Amino acid sequence: MTRKDERKAANRRTGLMLAALACLFFVFVILKYKVFGQ
Repeated sequence: MTRKDERKAANRRTGLMLAALACLFFVFVILKYKVFGQ
């Protein structure tokens, strides 16, 4: 495995982590608005 492949895999892993965090934050905000909206 070359260094380019390692870097690509690391970038993909970081991207997935960021996407997961963004989704969690989005869901959290929606739930918050639903609770405070009632």
